[in-house]
Amino acid sequence: METQLGALRFAVRVYDGLLNGLAALAACLLFAIAVLVAVDAVLQHASFLPRIDGVIELTEYSLYGVTVAAAPWALRNGAHISVDILVDHMPESARAMARRFANMVGCAVAWYWSTPVAWLHGKPGRQGGWSSRHSFSRKSGCCFRCPLAR
Repeated sequence: METQLGALRFAVRVYDGLLNGLAALAACLLFAIAVLVAVDAVLQHASFLPRIDGVIELTEYSLYGVTVAAAPWALRNGAHISVDILVDHMPESARAMARRFANMVGCAVAWYWSTPVAWLHGKPGRQGGWSSRHSFSRKSGCCFRCPLAR
């Protein structure tokens, strides 16, 4: 029993270290974005210096990386945005159930939106074909069910 408890504590420490590392990565990416944008702005007005190609693209992809890297850390610390007007007035047991339900809904939504992307990524050279609900739009770069595709 003691070895299982020790292994569990070790796993929790590793998990906490991973989340803290991802949060540090997100902070470094935000710092790099700030520096790159500032340098690009200066170089844009200094016509005698060459500009850095791809700053906008690097910034866009880095913002995705910041979101993905910082989200688990924010969820663990309760630092994510939430509307808790109703939950604050619930008893503690109902609050815990509401939080679990919200986490399950979040997982279901993430699974729903990531499954078509993962399926398409696993099939190089294919443009959809899973179903009409998840077929890939070459024009918009996302699923037809995505609000951005409309």
